[in-house]
Amino acid sequence: MKLILTLFLILTATGYSFCLGKTKVTVIDALTEEPIKNVTIVIEYSGESFKSGDSFEFYLDKSLVGEELSYFKDGYEGSIGKRLLKKDNTIILRPVADSMEAFFNSFRIKEEARRNIILSTIDTNSQVLKEDVDCIEEVDGTFEAEFPGGASVMQRFIANFIDYPVEALEMGDQGRVYLAFIIELDGSISEIKVMRGVTEELDNEAKNLIRLMPKWLPGYCNGRPVRTRVSLPINFALE
Repeated sequence: MKLILTLFLILTATGYSFCLGKTKVTVIDALTEEPIKNVTIVIEYSGESFKSGDSFEFYLDKSLVGEELSYFKDGYEGSIGKRLLKKDNTIILRPVADSMEAFFNSFRIKEEARRNIILSTIDTNSQVLKEDVDCIEEVDGTFEAEFPGGASVMQRFIANFIDYPVEALEMGDQGRVYLAFIIELDGSISEIKVMRGVTEELDNEAKNLIRLMPKWLPGYCNGRPVRTRVSLPINFALE
């Protein structure tokens, strides 16, 4: 019994010492937030590279904290020159364009099917549309413009696709950028404007984030697609 307890204590102490000299890293998919295995990591200053293996979490020597590391995986855009800054680090990889389109299209198909069921009960030819027409009830064939997957998926997209500008980080700039833009009849985004900004760097990154967004589901008024103005705040907060 004493031997078993002694071995347990030795193994525990050894593992603890191992973790003390290491920093934990997890690489996740920007869209699903699922962890990714077999990622190639490149140490920029030396060019040395290795793979994370089959584990979703892996450990790097703490001497690499603060060094620039790059991460690569087939089917994803590379994450270049990221610095490990703390004990537990999460690296986000963005899927390539085709994978992103397939991901968001699955949400579009479901929502369009739901809308079509409602629209099939409406005689849009009998509707007389005016500029001041009220668009309130879904039963009248009215829908808000919507990010594919809804608000929760949009918030995940914003959190994982935002790139905090380096200059803003160094200056400690933070705040909320208020944007307005148009969702066109085909769901594309146009006329992106900053309604209330913070700094030029944060304002520009907020606009870039909107440009990265997939096509939305367009708004409908009385059974017909309409151009829709959307207001959206983008929050930049330092940890």
